Amino acid sequence: MHARERAGLVVLLALLSGCGRGGHQVVEMAGFEFQPAYLAAQVGDTIEFVNRDGVPHTATASDGSWDSGRLDADSSWQWVATERGAVSYTCALHPSMNGRIDVR
Repeated sequence: MHARERAGLVVLLALLSGCGRGGHQVVEMAGFEFQPAYLAAQVGDTIEFVNRDGVPHTATASDGSWDSGRLDADSSWQWVATERGAVSYTCALHPSMNGRIDVR
């Protein structure tokens, strides 16, 4: 097997095993805000919500499709983007906290 063929095989095996699919992004809850409040993501990305405030928060999709439940200080929850589109979300405990994820 030539070097070029081996390189192609390595890439193919990595793709089949799931390597290289889906990134990881973090949204922090701090100062009663989602930071960042706007996020661009790809299908397959994992979005981690981390509470950095001293009070509980949630990350709750405006359409009700997902909800982190109560996140106490220094706890986190993850959501995986499975389809394209805009997802608005809020904190169910503090409705002035709002964010948006655009999944491409």
